[in-house]
Amino acid sequence: MDGFGVEVDELTAVAARVDGAVAPAGDVRLGIRGGAAYGGAGMQRAVTEFCATWQLALARLVERGQAAGATLAVVAGAYADGEDTARHTVTGPMKAD
Repeated sequence: MDGFGVEVDELTAVAARVDGAVAPAGDVRLGIRGGAAYGGAGMQRAVTEFCATWQLALARLVERGQAAGATLAVVAGAYADGEDTARHTVTGPMKAD
């Protein structure tokens, strides 16, 4: 394939940025603060369920984001290893000066 290439350093940097972007979301806590009541019991229950559902969804988002970042890091390592293997196959092991 003409022009195919991977910038391993860029891929590694993106992996770190993805993890950095989702990590703060792991600290978010959704809920009613200070036991404040909103409307009647039905409204209170609805708000509580809403917050619990979104807390679970947020946790899943963080997990998936961290998994994506980790996968990118693994892919970057695999590309780097592949490039080293290809270079050694073509030119032989590089000798230290």
